[in-house]
Amino acid sequence: MGKITPPPARPRRAKTAGALRGVSTRVRGRYNSAHVAHDVSGYGMSESAAVLFANDAFYHAFAAKNIDIMESLWAREAQVTCIHPGWGLLSGREDVIESWRDILDNPNDTNIRCRKATARLFGNLAYVVCHEVLDQGFLIATNVFVLEDGAWKMVHHQAGTAPPPPEDDEPDASETMQ
Repeated sequence: MGKITPPPARPRRAKTAGALRGVSTRVRGRYNSAHVAHDVSGYGMSESAAVLFANDAFYHAFAAKNIDIMESLWAREAQVTCIHPGWGLLSGREDVIESWRDILDNPNDTNIRCRKATARLFGNLAYVVCHEVLDQGFLIATNVFVLEDGAWKMVHHQAGTAPPPPEDDEPDASETMQ
């Protein structure tokens, strides 16, 4: 009879966005607004991944119609702006948050998914370009973030109509971040 050996030790997995404590968690289809990730640097997450995580949190807040999370994702110190499709420029945190309040209070469901998100970083500034997939069609968006008190916070969102995103074998960022 051969010697019985224990199975090989499992390699330790790096902490990922889904494994972090203090991040938004899905609770009965909603996200807990009190637990949005603020400082992920201590979890071994790259800055690029942290920006994509902040971007992902934005789309989750949008889909869940959660104004508390949406508010927490926008910068408080830096000047913020937003251009919704078909709208003019909104400038200042109060106007931007009020626009999101109006959008999220709309009784119609907003089925939105972020696809093909790519992040670019320049010191304490980063931007994400992604496709927004909605029931009504497709948009392409640019989301700009600044590092504020150790957390990536949104300072600008702009979306406009676009053709469908290209299909390829790469997984969407939202599929790999959680």
